[in-house]
Parts: sequence; structure tokens; C-alpha cells
Amino acid sequence: GSQPEAVVSTQSTGGPPILCFVGLLGLFCMFLIVKCADTLGRKYNSPGLGYGDVVQLAFKDYFNNDGRMGRYLIDSFLVVSQLGFCSVYFILIAQNIKSTVENYNPHFVIGLKVYIVVLLVFVMLSSFIWRMKTLALFSMLGNVFVFT
Repeated sequence: GSQPEAVVSTQSTGGPPILCFVGLLGLFCMFLIVKCADTLGRKYNSPGLGYGDVVQLAFKDYFNNDGRMGRYLIDSFLVVSQLGFCSVYFILIAQNIKSTVENYNPHFVIGLKVYIVVLLVFVMLSSFIWRMKTLALFSMLGNVFVFT
């Protein structure tokens, strides 16, 4: 399931309040991380700390070690989280492309996995684009395709 399905299954009385609570909890945690980053940045004279930096320095203070285990743990969680987001994104986009292709050509039926692999190739190639000016061209082309 997905988040919208979860909200619908709890009906209108349970879903929105739970969703708001989870959103506020996430916001509170973000504020805690920013506060920790500010405090540890001042303590160690290191402005602009990232997630791994904050946890490494916090583990260093709390456990009296170098804190690398905390950095590895957070970096692992971030990778797993991003893979989850990207997986859902790839499936959603591939389903949309598949339904559009089959809508315009009902005889052209291929599996969803093929669309995901083709999409993955294009996304991997686009990750080699470093300049925003080049990405602007692709954004403009995408807007043209959306409006035509």
C-alpha cells in the first residue's frame, strides 16, 4: 500500500489527524537535528554539519569514542531511505508511461520491469549532467511535451 491508501482505509476521522501528527513529529525531529548541528558546530568550530557529521560528533561526546559507527549507521539509513523513495518513484513513472503507451497503442504490451529498466538507463545517463544550464534544456523539453 501507499500513504493515500492508508489514509483512506482509516476513514476521514482517523487518517488526517494521524497524518498531521506524523508530519509534526517529523518537523520536530528536523528542528532537533538543526539544533544539534548548531550546538555541535559551535563546540567543535565546524559550521555547516551534515547528518553524518552531527551523529559522529554526538556519538563522540556521548560514547567517548571516535563516532564513526554513528556516521556509518546514519549514512546507511539515508541510503536505504533514498533507495525506497527512488524505487517508488521509478514504479510510479513506469506505470504512467506503460498506461500511456498502451492507451495509444493497445497492441504494444510489455512488462512493467522493461519500462523500469529503460527509465533507469535514462536517469543514470542524466546523472552525468553537471551543469544546471544543460538540465534547463531538458526541463524545457519536458514542459513542451506536457503542454502538447
